[in-house]
Amino acid sequence: MISSLLRLLPSHEHSSLTKSLTEYPPRAIRLRPLKASIPTPMASRPVPWFSRGRIVECSTVRPSQFLEYATGDYYIQDAGSMLALALLNARPGEAICDLCASPGGKASAILESLSEVDQQVSQDPNFSGGWLLANEPIRTRMAILEYALARTGHLRFVTLNQDPSQVALRFPARFDAVVVDAPCSGQALVANDKHDENAFDQRVIDHSAARQQRILLQAIRLLKPGGRLIYSTCTFAIEENESQIDFLLSAFPGLWEPIQPDSLSPWESPITAGCYRVWPHRDPSAGAFAAGLRLVGELGLEKEQDAKELTRSIAARERKQDQRDKFQRGNSDRLKKSDRLKSKAIESVLSDDLQILNQVGLPARLRTKLTDDRLSAIADDIPVDQAIFDSRWPELLQNSGGRWEPRHALAIANSNYFHPHRKIELSDNQLRSYLAGEAIAKLASSSTSSGAIIDESPQTPWCVATCRGVPIGWMKDAGNRFNNHLVKIGHQNLGIS
Repeated sequence: MISSLLRLLPSHEHSSLTKSLTEYPPRAIRLRPLKASIPTPMASRPVPWFSRGRIVECSTVRPSQFLEYATGDYYIQDAGSMLALALLNARPGEAICDLCASPGGKASAILESLSEVDQQVSQDPNFSGGWLLANEPIRTRMAILEYALARTGHLRFVTLNQDPSQVALRFPARFDAVVVDAPCSGQALVANDKHDENAFDQRVIDHSAARQQRILLQAIRLLKPGGRLIYSTCTFAIEENESQIDFLLSAFPGLWEPIQPDSLSPWESPITAGCYRVWPHRDPSAGAFAAGLRLVGELGLEKEQDAKELTRSIAARERKQDQRDKFQRGNSDRLKKSDRLKSKAIESVLSDDLQILNQVGLPARLRTKLTDDRLSAIADDIPVDQAIFDSRWPELLQNSGGRWEPRHALAIANSNYFHPHRKIELSDNQLRSYLAGEAIAKLASSSTSSGAIIDESPQTPWCVATCRGVPIGWMKDAGNRFNNHLVKIGHQNLGIS
């Protein structure tokens, strides 16, 4: 493998690269937009290629152990994965698809960029603030993805759990940008103990490259004319990186132009224009690859449906999905009945004597969707067609065992979308207990000398736990205590003093 990198690295750097693969890379965090100018709770320095990224200075410091992590001031993310975000440069108003989105590092960053408009909601009734489609083909990885997206507090996203070929059928030529953080051999993850030395086996590389090519051929079908394709991996192999971009350039000549921002020129690949690399022995990261292409013509893929590379590997999977689609279409009339303005959906819940919304608070500026077991919603300026309607929206309420309960995305939705009837401000120590999954004891009065609970709102049982004014999750008043309803995926222990 090292020999194949001679085109990229001078020979005197090979030993340094090999050594870096045995050393844990420096930790990094990505600041939320509103926190980007605030000092971090640990010593840090900027990520050179991404303005909201910070490198943690001390190797023994764990960013997850600070209160600021629990309150969502930052997301823990390797600096290398921020290279693709810098190349994408997502902007409010865009429609963006993250095709292989879990665990949600890039997807949540994209959502934050698209949702900067939420801080000053437009009064134009025709205004569209943009939205994100986050797709994850592996079902077991959906929970962590949806949690990461909900944790931003923004409701400008929908999710899917489908093969890229099915996403392309549902959303042809729909997006301003498509991000493909492709499954790969994972060579940059060896130092993190997430992959072993098999990542450098040529058979593994070739298998990954074939899969990446199939995904890319579907991803480009999602792009509008003028749209941007951002491709990234966490591997070093040329076959999985520059060669994939070369394939698109040769398969569709004259239809692509490389994206080459001046700010990323120090990390340009010497092989292919529009490709960028960071290396673990040179840069403060585990290493990463990112490439950007802009579609400048018409792909004409409808005429190429019989091409081997577009059909051979997906035919069997598409036949199975057709059966699922028939079932979904059979239910589409029932689902359409619930595609109403938010007041209609909310009235439907209340008309069945389900007073949960009276207990938690009424959402605003949202388009809601009511089915038998959930009330879900997205920002009401997102134009909804059947493809978006049939996708999964952030859940506000869920009916479990005949009982409606509020969901995590509603608790931490930003104030443009939701004002809870009741909030309980937790002290730092109470927050530690809450994040560990414990109930919170009820105080004898509304305030004490330490860890005051501020509760001046109506005495409804459901309340949002906050800390430093930031919503964290749900609690329910049980008389002598507040029962903990934090989603389990959010449980953690903060080892801070």
